[in-house]
Formats: sequence, C-alpha cells, structure tokens
Amino acid sequence: MTPRRLDWALCTRGTVIADWPQADRSAAVALLRGSPAARAVLADALARDEADPAPPDRCALMRMQGALECALSQLPPLTFAVRWGVLAACTAAGLYLGAVAALDISADSGTDAADGFVAVQSVTVASSL
Repeated sequence: MTPRRLDWALCTRGTVIADWPQADRSAAVALLRGSPAARAVLADALARDEADPAPPDRCALMRMQGALECALSQLPPLTFAVRWGVLAACTAAGLYLGAVAALDISADSGTDAADGFVAVQSVTVASSL
C-alpha cells in the first residue's frame, strides 16, 4: 500500500481502520508503522473528520436538479404510454384475481353466480381503496 492508496482508503472507507477488510487493514498498519508520510496522511484524514462539515452548496444542488429535470424531460413519449399500460395491466390482474377469489368463495358456500358477481365487485372495490 502506498500513502496515496491509504489516503484514498481513508476517504472512502473512513478513518476507523479496524472496520476495513483484513488485507487492507494489515497493509495500512504496516505502512503506518514504517512511513512518516503515511502517518501524516492519517493525521490529515482525522483532522478532516473532526472539522465541521461544509454546508450544502445551493448552487450545486440547483444545477443537479436542473440536469435531472432536463434528462427526465427528454424521455420519449413511449414512457408515458408504458405507465398507462402498466396501470391497465394491474387493474386487469386485480379484477381477474378478485373474480377468481369471489368465484371460489361462492363455490365453497353454495351460492349462485349472481352472489359471486357481487363478491367480485366487493373485492374489486376493496382492493382499489
């Protein structure tokens, strides 16, 4: 491990070296024992952790939001149609499952088909709420 790799690991994995994977942990400890530069890198990382976090950059957040809105606005109209298709498919599946459940209930209880239809309506209305 090099001091540069140690700095990267400290930034990405944090300054608690005990939480790192075993291979990286042993390499970091060996480097810290033998290199004053590595100890300086660790001291800098610890100082960064102790410093107050910077407040969020509002301009950067606005730029990211604008970029996201621009990317989403360029989606093809097919996406809109797919959403309605998925809604229709879910509705049809709910009606089918409700009908099957209601007919099973009516078959088990010995009621006629008209009562089964009422049960289907009840299941469908209940599932849409």
